[in-house]
This record gives sequence, structure tokens and C-alpha cells, in this order.
Amino acid sequence: MSEAKIPQVLSVRTKGELAEALEVVLMTGLDKTEATKWAMQWAAHCLRHAWALGVVPEGKIPDMKAQYRRPERRV
Repeated sequence: MSEAKIPQVLSVRTKGELAEALEVVLMTGLDKTEATKWAMQWAAHCLRHAWALGVVPEGKIPDMKAQYRRPERRV
């Protein structure tokens, strides 16, 4: 991990694109704190995975593409 001090409380202005993104995540039923934590954890997971696979060097942000699986249909 970096030697940068991680704040105990994170304060971010939610305007424009960030406000729109938060609205989307809030549609899941999470509250603002849970939504922010979930989004940050998901972003960190994606970065760690890309770095572990060697897609880009550690510390760089890769171009990403999402794939979705449809739930299996039961007949």
C-alpha cells in the first residue's frame, strides 16, 4: 500500500456526473454511505484484477469493458 494517509472520513462534492452516478447506485436500495463504499470497493477490485493480470502497469487505469450474465431460465 501507498504511504499516503487515508482519511477516516471522505468528503466529496456530488455534482454533475458524480451526482448522476450516485443516483444510479442508490437505485439499488443502498444508502449514500453504503453506495459510496460499494462503488469504491468495486473500483479497487477492478484495478487490482487488471494489475494482477498485467493488463496495465500498477498505478495505471485500464480501459474496461463489462460483461453481464443473464440469470439462468428455469423451464
